[in-house]
Order: sequence, then C-alpha cells, then structure tokens
Amino acid sequence: GKHTPAYTHSVEEGHFVYVHLTRGTFWCLPDDYEIPRDEPSLQDIRLALHPTFDRGEVDALDDNQELARDLFGRRYLPGYIGLNNLN
Repeated sequence: GKHTPAYTHSVEEGHFVYVHLTRGTFWCLPDDYEIPRDEPSLQDIRLALHPTFDRGEVDALDDNQELARDLFGRRYLPGYIGLNNLN
C-alpha cells in the first residue's frame, strides 16, 4: 500500500523491486504489480532464497575440505554456518 515503509523507500530511494520472503514473490513498487514467477533475471535470487539439496549433496558436505568463494570473493567452507556476534 501507499502508506508502507517499502512504498516510501521505493519512491525516496529509487529501489523498485522487492521480494516477499515467505512466498518468494517479487513486486515492483511503487507501481504495485507482481513480477511474473518465470522472470529469468530473478531466478538466481529465487533459488538462493529457498535452496534445495538432494541426499547426495548433503552427505558430501561432511567429506568436503575445499573452501569455496562467495559473490564477494570471501572464502568459506560449504555446510558451515557461522554466527555473528550480536553483542
């Protein structure tokens, strides 16, 4: 709606694409329309939002010792989830 923080942010900052984190739907604001689910430019985000793994991929996590790189070039061990110090 027009009185939401997301709407205000889209107008003031020029950020127009928003994702509904629970449903995985994408919306264009302030025009208020849903972007089609088959939009190819958003598929990588949709897959990262709700990843799926088969049994073999999960089992392989225990044996992997090779570090991977994230999109920022930082190295990490796949399967390891670090926690931020929130103090």
